[in-house]
Amino acid sequence: MCGVIFCVIGVVLLGMGSSVKEERWEYTTAKAEQLILTSDWPDAVHVYYELDGYFGNYRSLVTQRDPLIYGSSGSCDVTTLGQAGGLFPDHNGPWDPFQTFAEVADSTPMHPCGAHAAAVFRDELRIRSHVTNTSVAVDSADTVWPEDVAFVTKKMEMRGEEWWVDGEQSFLRGDGDQFRRFVLWMRSRVSFKFRTLWGTIEDGLKAGTYTIDINPGSTPPWDHWKVKRAFVLSTVGTCGNKASCEFLGGLYLGMGVVMLVMAVAF
Repeated sequence: MCGVIFCVIGVVLLGMGSSVKEERWEYTTAKAEQLILTSDWPDAVHVYYELDGYFGNYRSLVTQRDPLIYGSSGSCDVTTLGQAGGLFPDHNGPWDPFQTFAEVADSTPMHPCGAHAAAVFRDELRIRSHVTNTSVAVDSADTVWPEDVAFVTKKMEMRGEEWWVDGEQSFLRGDGDQFRRFVLWMRSRVSFKFRTLWGTIEDGLKAGTYTIDINPGSTPPWDHWKVKRAFVLSTVGTCGNKASCEFLGGLYLGMGVVMLVMAVAF
């Protein structure tokens, strides 16, 4: 009986996964893709970025946390913009991720410091509707937990639009998209292949034609590190995204088949 129940649950979950709509674009350079929707994607549509081959769970990166922000357990071997620029062979001059500093020098302190912070994902995606000839708003407000923001900023001070750490200017500015995506980036992933929520299209997408513009950030050189990149648009099912539904469905179905075989054999 348990085997039958597990098989039924698996089939239902796989059916839920098939109803989740998803589009994915791999890229290495700037590109524009056309997306044609023959039907509406109602409710919220999630935008993810996907990295395959970034070993952010290595100890050498996991321990790279600014001790002035993350406490005494953190340490940094990359503490200046010049050292950060040295991580990237194809990047000339000191590293300035968000063009924050009026004058940038190799000796300019980097806060938050560390190799993982220097590798922050900076690629951008723009969606333009051919029907309305306007850009589609992608909101990042719900991509990061408030507790993460509070933890990162509790030892930082905002002066105008700039963040300061222990009397030194940070490369972070404001509390908008770039800041929230940086806070989310600093959460270590358990796998070298992962998807991270980049933003949400709250009102969904109407049927029609769209242009997807992808603009890679200037650093880091993912190609040099042999990291594959992609942006993904996806609706959400009852059990999450398409991959979640298919994984759980396959797991339940597989376990159900094993139970049935065991019941017949023994």
